[in-house]
Amino acid sequence: MYRGSAIPAIRGHYFYSDYCAGFLKSLRYENGVAVDQKDWGLTTAAVTSFGVDFAGELYMISGNTILKIAPVS
Repeated sequence: MYRGSAIPAIRGHYFYSDYCAGFLKSLRYENGVAVDQKDWGLTTAAVTSFGVDFAGELYMISGNTILKIAPVS
């Protein structure tokens, strides 16, 4: 779940991916129901894990590459 402050619009969203399909999607739970479901339109190679730093910022791991989920400037 994203708990960072760099991208307030996605705070509380759960991010997930599929190792083979390579998509990146997210959703948020509200009263036990999945809402704000989003397909980020990003095709990535073999996501193996996600990580979070001390500030709540989210990282995605693919092979030996670590990618930070960051706002587009």
